Amino acid sequence: MKFTIDDGRNAESGEVLALYEDAGWTAYTAAPEKLMRAIGASQSVLIARDESGELCGMLRMVGDGETIAYIQDILVKDSARRSGVGRALVMKCRGLYPNIRQWVLLADNVPETRSFYTSCGFKSAGDYGCVAYVQFEEAAASDDKKG
Repeated sequence: MKFTIDDGRNAESGEVLALYEDAGWTAYTAAPEKLMRAIGASQSVLIARDESGELCGMLRMVGDGETIAYIQDILVKDSARRSGVGRALVMKCRGLYPNIRQWVLLADNVPETRSFYTSCGFKSAGDYGCVAYVQFEEAAASDDKKG
């Protein structure tokens, strides 16, 4: 599959929402205005488009741009999975910030997700002798674990 990667800050809200819906991330799609504000406030937003120009992937990173980066969202349209889109988004983002020493993300603990992130060079926090602490708001956590 051929695709291009560009800055995603100007992506149309309808296509962004369709991508989140395709992923089943209803915590985001339930508050579309909030999602679009979050995207606008992110350190970096990258989108992938297929040959027809359709949005097929997106990565949203928050951080300080110098020492730490948190990949908040990475989504690939179901029909584009296993095509290199997700990996290309991660590598492009990492290439934009070569001096950041700590890249962080939280993901579902399922074999497919674990396999993808380890193939991109990530390790479990436990492999570094670390533990991650997270606190979700009760209402948001019960709506949907994804997003």
